Amino acid sequence: MKKLALPIVLALLLAVPAAVLAEGDDWILDFDKAVEIAKKEKKLLLVDFSGSNWCGWCTRLHEDIFKFDSFLKAAKQDYVLVYLDFPQVELPGGKEAMAKIPNFARNEELRDKYHIRGYPTVLLLTPEGEVIGRTGYRRGGPENYVAHLKELKEAGLKALAETKALVKAYEDAKGEERVRAFEEVLSKFEGMERGAVGSEALGAVIEGALEGAKEDTRVRIVKALLGAGRVDETVKSAVMEIDPKNEQGLYEQWVEAYMGTISSKEQLKDAVKVIEAYDALGKVHDKQVALRLCINAAFWNHKFLNNPEAAKKWALRAKELGAADNPRLKPLLDQILGS
Repeated sequence: MKKLALPIVLALLLAVPAAVLAEGDDWILDFDKAVEIAKKEKKLLLVDFSGSNWCGWCTRLHEDIFKFDSFLKAAKQDYVLVYLDFPQVELPGGKEAMAKIPNFARNEELRDKYHIRGYPTVLLLTPEGEVIGRTGYRRGGPENYVAHLKELKEAGLKALAETKALVKAYEDAKGEERVRAFEEVLSKFEGMERGAVGSEALGAVIEGALEGAKEDTRVRIVKALLGAGRVDETVKSAVMEIDPKNEQGLYEQWVEAYMGTISSKEQLKDAVKVIEAYDALGKVHDKQVALRLCINAAFWNHKFLNNPEAAKKWALRAKELGAADNPRLKPLLDQILGS
């Protein structure tokens, strides 16, 4: 399972003027209402996860592509269009945008379910909520975007069918045949890009096999799940049982994967506490991972948590790990330590 790079900063900094979408004929703001329509009309869902008053690329996606009739006419033949907004209420236009959202808690639930970490993210879903495509802003205009969606849909439906066949073969198998079928599922999952079509279903299968697996297989399963960004209580418990002191680096991998789930300022205090608990072990397995975690803690305390002393502490810890030798990080460290 290939990992995505851990973001050093949250994408919360770019405030831009943007028109906030309202409920209308083209875009549905209520996901569950859109699902009902999709089932009735036998269509797929195109879901735009956006930040209307702070995300510049989200604005460009609508201005360059989504607002054009050439996109809307083609897309609405196959999809019910869904717009899920995540405005920043403290920025201009945030309160107005929030007021137009039917159920923001549901938006957050969907964000977490589909592991949305960057904006804009566009998902293609079946009415049952299965992902068949994931994309975002692309240059080239509405016609090229429509062609891109067609390619995603065709490849995604094929991949989803193949994944379902693997899961069914495992569920139907018994004895040694079941062992072989599980190996196929696990191997397929390990080779997938994060968020790939079918990865959720395969991940559920291997996570379900954690409890009864042999130790070497458990380690392999945990590594695969962490690489996919899965950090739920089942995975966390397995990590704490197998590697509570980070001797194998699994604890460290869990912390890094957990950092990848942070998508709002409200989560930052808990995230810093997780980094503190890891650092207190005094066991660095991967120096680059440790460095990224310390930089995150320093920046978050400096920029968002209004805790300059903690920011300086983490900046000094990052320097111990070699951040001062990185020309990209040195200006940030100098700013934090000089403040």
